[in-house]
Amino acid sequence: MNNQELIQKLEALPGEIKLKSLELLDIQAQIDIFQDQVSTLKVQAMEKVLTDGLATNDKARQTAQASILAKDQLFIDADLSLRVEQKKLRYEQVQLELLHNQFKAYLAIAGMLSVPEVH
Repeated sequence: MNNQELIQKLEALPGEIKLKSLELLDIQAQIDIFQDQVSTLKVQAMEKVLTDGLATNDKARQTAQASILAKDQLFIDADLSLRVEQKKLRYEQVQLELLHNQFKAYLAIAGMLSVPEVH
């Protein structure tokens, strides 16, 4: 890599880091939406269990709630979407860390290239 390529990389990386950071914020916003949906559907299922009054203890209520949720397509879709977005977030966080590491490495290389050789 010549000096011009190094300079181009150093100039481009902050913009790439910013874009990746904004992408992470968007993914987190989607995660928040899906978490809210999952929580709301869980509460609704538990309200149904409590209204029916057939479950007499916590274990029975949790089992009844799980049974309701297992048949609720909205819950299944929201839960799946939540897991997909969480996985996507972890992947993109690794990519952001890679960009940060590349930037640090290019700065170190630039620093080494700018030091005159001592004979």
